[in-house]
Amino acid sequence: MKISKKRRQELIRKIIHEKKISNQFQIVEELKKYGIKAVQPTVARDLKEIGAVKIMDESGNYVYKLLDETPVIDPWKELKRNFKSFVESIDRAGNLIVIKTIPGTASGIARVIDRLDIDEIVGTLAGDDTIFVAVRDPESCEKIVEKLSSIL
Repeated sequence: MKISKKRRQELIRKIIHEKKISNQFQIVEELKKYGIKAVQPTVARDLKEIGAVKIMDESGNYVYKLLDETPVIDPWKELKRNFKSFVESIDRAGNLIVIKTIPGTASGIARVIDRLDIDEIVGTLAGDDTIFVAVRDPESCEKIVEKLSSIL
């Protein structure tokens, strides 16, 4: 069935709110139950537009949530849990921190690092399994590496 983008996005919001969705293909399948044919790239764009993000739930699984429904969790507590579960190594190159993670978890961990609100951290950039953390100066970088390494 052909529906408007607005209606499809409303259904995606409903699906995310009612079910634990861990990947985009699950949303494609759920939309089929409503008689709606959608492909993964369309769902990916919709998720971005509606502000859906993957967060770790209470069971340690990553699921989609809408930003306005995301519970406020102490970022240090969340970082500690994420680091122990998903970080493989931390290294330093000048004023960059390079964090290697298991595949698929880098963006979620980078988002938590951003929420730490550390003045010396300029920003993060995440791929599938690597995070670059830009730090203002090498001295601050060393202190942050030590603090992050102590969590592992």
